[in-house]
Amino acid sequence: MARHHKISGPRRKGAKRKLRRYLIVSEDSKSSLDYLTAFPVDPKIVEIVPEGGAGNTVDVVMRGIELQEDAEKAGQPFVHVYCVFDKDDWDMNRYQQAFIEAEKRNDVTAIWSNECFELWYLLHFAYHNSGSHRSEIYKKLEASQRLGKHYEKGDTSIYDQLRERLEVALKNANRLYVCAKGESPNQPWTVNPSTNVQDVVKKLIELGELESSSV
Repeated sequence: MARHHKISGPRRKGAKRKLRRYLIVSEDSKSSLDYLTAFPVDPKIVEIVPEGGAGNTVDVVMRGIELQEDAEKAGQPFVHVYCVFDKDDWDMNRYQQAFIEAEKRNDVTAIWSNECFELWYLLHFAYHNSGSHRSEIYKKLEASQRLGKHYEKGDTSIYDQLRERLEVALKNANRLYVCAKGESPNQPWTVNPSTNVQDVVKKLIELGELESSSV
């Protein structure tokens, strides 16, 4: 039987594999930005940037969408965009608009804290489900059995101080989210207190572990 030999032609150059990148846009240049950038993840995989303007809720989401559209035009879209902001004293209508804008795209998630990002820090120490102004959250954080010192938004050591309690925070935040969903099934972000910071934190943990396993 005659053998059939493959006729080899010129080798095709392998297509350059596109890097799977994620984007996190933070409303400020202190607490949330400092904390999230402290996670051991390659900046080529996760780009974390401040909104760069007034930092209000809608602007954070619109900035995230703008950066994603720029990346799409360049042929290197982000796998997903996380827009991180607080309720703070923003008008409820303005706050709600941020979620309306985010929900227009499947690749954008609004990451909220009601009332402030420091709620996530507090959940490292205890479950907290009573409505509080951010000034009360700061005081609770400063207690001797918690941080045991005056809290500063620009404290870049927070990640290291809380790292060993991360599993506690994830558990408490998930429990709080379920509680908020029970109170407001379609708009849990309107409930004080509530947060879904755990979603972006879990993604950072996952990406950090993937990076470690590939080394």
